[in-house]
Amino acid sequence: MSIPYLRLSLASLVLSNLAFAQLGKPNSVRVEVTTPIESQLNDKFPNSHGVIRVPTGDYYVGTGRARPGFPHKLVRLTDQGVFVASYDQPAEIIPAPFGLYDLAYDEGRGLIYGGTDYAVSRKLYAFDLGTKSFDLTKSITIPATVQGQAARALTFNPDGDNGNGSFWIGDGKNSVSEVSRNGALLRTVANVHPNTQAAAYDDEEGIVWWFGVEGSSRKDQGVVGYAMDEATGMVTTLRVLGDNSIPGGSPAGGQVRGAQIWEAAADHENPWLLVLTDADKDWFYEMHARFVVEEGCSGTISFEGDACYSGNTRWTVTLDDSPASFAALVMATAETLDGLALPAPWKKDCKLFPRPDANFVIFPPAAVSNRAAKQPLPIPTDPALIGMSIFMQWFEIETSGVLGMSEEGEAYIHN
Repeated sequence: MSIPYLRLSLASLVLSNLAFAQLGKPNSVRVEVTTPIESQLNDKFPNSHGVIRVPTGDYYVGTGRARPGFPHKLVRLTDQGVFVASYDQPAEIIPAPFGLYDLAYDEGRGLIYGGTDYAVSRKLYAFDLGTKSFDLTKSITIPATVQGQAARALTFNPDGDNGNGSFWIGDGKNSVSEVSRNGALLRTVANVHPNTQAAAYDDEEGIVWWFGVEGSSRKDQGVVGYAMDEATGMVTTLRVLGDNSIPGGSPAGGQVRGAQIWEAAADHENPWLLVLTDADKDWFYEMHARFVVEEGCSGTISFEGDACYSGNTRWTVTLDDSPASFAALVMATAETLDGLALPAPWKKDCKLFPRPDANFVIFPPAAVSNRAAKQPLPIPTDPALIGMSIFMQWFEIETSGVLGMSEEGEAYIHN
């Protein structure tokens, strides 16, 4: 099954994209940080690493000073890139070429953590948002058994270590490790990403996103995210690409230097993925962080075959955990935001989310085997498709005649 369905009335496809929660779809936050940092601090800071958004709406970016012998900085900016303040990183890491790398946020304790090159220090340093200063008494020692040359990728799991909180740390191709807040090694697992540079944790879904350069069938990508199931340490099939329109990026979109997932207090269903990249200048921007956005009344939906991008002929939508004998993928180019309630013979609480009047397609039914089914959905190389969104559910048919609907998945066709 090819994708001519997505070519139906391309003008109406663009106009019908009314919803906004598709995995990888950017919002309006897109900030170049090098210029405000260097102009306010009157020095060269060419290498920013790590970005965190806090509940006040401000963003904290770590930035490395080019001039030897002077402290690196943690800089506070607004979502418009307005410089608010800067804070010296600890003096003991002045010898590190870039200062702190990726940053992690312990919201419950009001602390931002970062690590550096292990040749300089094997500590995670804590910045206290209350005092607006680094508190060396809250530093955490990284075990010698954690692999790599630096704490390059870092994220915090508030539920880790039996609710005490834990950190995931990675570097390049090395195995990644979970470390407790008292510096104990909890576990080490194989790295799911070919070149880990940053990490972000989705506490609602239990997913660690590992980001790095390359790792996609689409070549020359500077921001490629792989999702790891935190409970098992195993890779999932979820992938996401960064914003390739960031100017001056080589590879495309610049090289990823930091990541975080944050949620608005009133909207835990649609969290944001915050990414920092190093292009000709350093930028941060936000994208939607989830593929599954609505619960179903039957199976689960996902995808495989790399990220959803123009020209990916391997992209495939999957169904799992289904009690059905047959299932048909339902797809549209917009969604009904509250869902369309479905009567019997559908199961209780079944809803249809892809909107029936928006290029609505039902694919031919596929046999469900071992509770799973797949629908290949190859995406043509077509500039008109870039930036479009597609909304999908599985329509499930049980032998008894009972009908079900899977979760809803929402995908954004990357640039």
